[in-house]
Amino acid sequence: MKKVASAILALWMTCFLLVQPVWADPTVEIVTNGGITAYSPGYVMVISGKVADEDLPMPNTDVFIQVYPEGKENNVIFYSGTKTDSKGYYKAIFTLPSGSSLPDGKYKIAVNTAQASAEQLFSVPLAAQGLEYMGSSIKGAENGFVEPVPVDTDQIALVFNSNVNFFYNKNYPDFVIGKNDNNEDSIKLFKGNTPVAVDVNLIDSIANSPAVDLSYYQKGSQIVLQETDSKKVILLSPESGLEPNTEYRIFISKDLCSNNGSKLGQDVTLSFKTGESKAVNPGSGGPSGDNPGPADPSGNNPGAPEPGTPAVPEKVVPAPDLGNIVKDNDTVTLDVDVKKATDILKDIGEASLVIDVSQEAGKDKTVSLPAEVVNLLKQMNKLTIIRDGELSLTIPPEALIQGKKMTFSSLQVSGEALTTSPAAARQKAVYSFSASSDGVPLHNFNKEIRVTLPIPAGTADRDKLGVYYLNEASGQWEYVGGRIKEGKLTFATSHFSTFMVAESEKTFADIQSHWAKKEIEVMVARHVIKGINETSFAPKSNITRAEFASLLSRVLNLADADAGNAFKDVAAGAWYASDVNKAVKAGIIKGSDGRFRPSDKISRQEMAVMIDRAYTYAGGKVSTLSNTAFTDNERIGAWASDAVKSVYTLGIIKGRPNGSFGPADNASRAEGAVMLKSLMDKRGL
Repeated sequence: MKKVASAILALWMTCFLLVQPVWADPTVEIVTNGGITAYSPGYVMVISGKVADEDLPMPNTDVFIQVYPEGKENNVIFYSGTKTDSKGYYKAIFTLPSGSSLPDGKYKIAVNTAQASAEQLFSVPLAAQGLEYMGSSIKGAENGFVEPVPVDTDQIALVFNSNVNFFYNKNYPDFVIGKNDNNEDSIKLFKGNTPVAVDVNLIDSIANSPAVDLSYYQKGSQIVLQETDSKKVILLSPESGLEPNTEYRIFISKDLCSNNGSKLGQDVTLSFKTGESKAVNPGSGGPSGDNPGPADPSGNNPGAPEPGTPAVPEKVVPAPDLGNIVKDNDTVTLDVDVKKATDILKDIGEASLVIDVSQEAGKDKTVSLPAEVVNLLKQMNKLTIIRDGELSLTIPPEALIQGKKMTFSSLQVSGEALTTSPAAARQKAVYSFSASSDGVPLHNFNKEIRVTLPIPAGTADRDKLGVYYLNEASGQWEYVGGRIKEGKLTFATSHFSTFMVAESEKTFADIQSHWAKKEIEVMVARHVIKGINETSFAPKSNITRAEFASLLSRVLNLADADAGNAFKDVAAGAWYASDVNKAVKAGIIKGSDGRFRPSDKISRQEMAVMIDRAYTYAGGKVSTLSNTAFTDNERIGAWASDAVKSVYTLGIIKGRPNGSFGPADNASRAEGAVMLKSLMDKRGL
């Protein structure tokens, strides 16, 4: 029977292949649920994507989809004939067979049109975690909610243990995967028994969201959300707000799906009552210890608080009120008292244990956390923040070691004994940070610790400040990073050592009168770009596609890609191969017809498209696009139009003095440096 079906399908494909219109250079893309690559028998699977001709969508195009074991084209387990919509997208949903009818191994998805085809592999089975409801941003307990919810609460968060299959797909701007009756419509809000209109949205980036106060309540305990919790949080926003002193309930259907196809399995109902009190912005910040506050809808100014929004003051505990202080010359040690720390940590309204040693005289300051406090910090998933004036260490619970007494020390040292400094940089301040676990020195941590430092006196240009650590093995200073936030210098590190704050003095002879001199010098200070030699930058020279992809990879600190090259014209040993593959994995570059053209000079509109994708990858979103005011708008390619509007709206591009954009013109090294700096500043990179 399968052979007959395959023969009929083959004949059907032959027929539609003969009647399709001719396109120049078409491509087919494939995306599965959440982009994962392994599924278990019985799970729901979504196959979707876009058919395009050099980035132009191909609407009303016949698409033929087959799924079969790798190497066994005749054993088709799913097939579908469909058409692309008006924007070139296609989609098919089916349930993988259960039990022995779907044996272990690799399976292939084959998508064919008359002009192009694509294939993608996935594996079976996956030891998938079933979807579970974890808690909400409404404070409650196992037997119900214990406090009235502020009446001006405008968003309620629901948190799950794995990614929910209702999300905006970054690769396809107008396409939502998993938006169906089993997802969006599975969550409803009722006032009594009356349905309430509510917007249902999934958090695509925890770092870029002001919602849910970056925490939720699970069985009465407050849990801080981490970056990895993105796409596990669904937000409910009542369209008309909440009414005072009113009973509400949230219904979550058992049919809610995760992105691996598993379902919730049982209905969940949450009940709560509103009060009269007003909500406030917690302001305690997220897992990093920063205080992002509400994000600007355009994504232009993440971290800016809404005007008039009061903040709950952070509970800062002076050292004498938190334990015993021991002084020895210039050394101060605080032994944190278990009971005093426990009283603070068990306060559900506190997201962190803030220890202030500012008033204690001494250069070398140490905070000692007993094992019991360490265990509670990890159990409650709360931060430890150690402050000494403008210096602070924000220590996530993942950096602590269960069952161990831990110490953290900071010391500002004199740099006079140091014989070296970073190249082309002037030393401004030197710090030494150390830690121990049960008395054993600890140099590396499982999670980065955020360090905040004061701006050193005598700094000429704070934008050129950077932090370097001393690699004791090589004796060299290595760049760590460092950005100015709220008037202080901050950086993150997963290891302790000696750190130097230095101000870059690097410049080039050929940029002294150039319009981009400041931006070029800052990007050199950030170790993103270099000159063509020690004295020249060549600001007017063109930049290649490979060079720009490499710079973006560096700016975004992209993760390593899988082995193998994404393009046939990118040689495995090429200096840019790794960065290009990273950018492909991140969805920033796509190429055409299996080629990337690495040596071609990048055009200004191509650069705009890559910048726009990088901005989205970094968690940015532009809600409303502004029309460009360029004199040559008609020259902007349709495939690049929205990207150009996006970066124009963000202020990353402003056009040329004559009012033109020059979309097809080759971009210069100076233009690339300016755009990349603007991207970094917009997203706080």
